[in-house]
Amino acid sequence: MSKVILISGGSDGLGKSIATKLSPNHQVVILSHNREKLEAVSKEINCDFVEAEITDYSSVNTAVEKVLGKYQKIDV
Repeated sequence: MSKVILISGGSDGLGKSIATKLSPNHQVVILSHNREKLEAVSKEINCDFVEAEITDYSSVNTAVEKVLGKYQKIDV
C-alpha cells in the first residue's frame, strides 16, 4: 500500500538515502531549503519536493499545507 511520506533533509545525506529507498513504492516528498539540490534529487529518484527552512515554523507549516493540498494526507 503506497504511503505519502514527507522527508526533511531529503536533498542530501541520510534523508536522500531514505527517500531513494522509499520512492519506488511510495509517494515521497522531500523537504529542504536548497532548491537546486531538491530539483536534482527529485529528477534523480522521481519524487516530489517542497522548499522550506526546517528551523522556521512558518516555512515548515506552509510546506506541510502544500503537501496536504496536493495529496490530502501525509502518512509518515
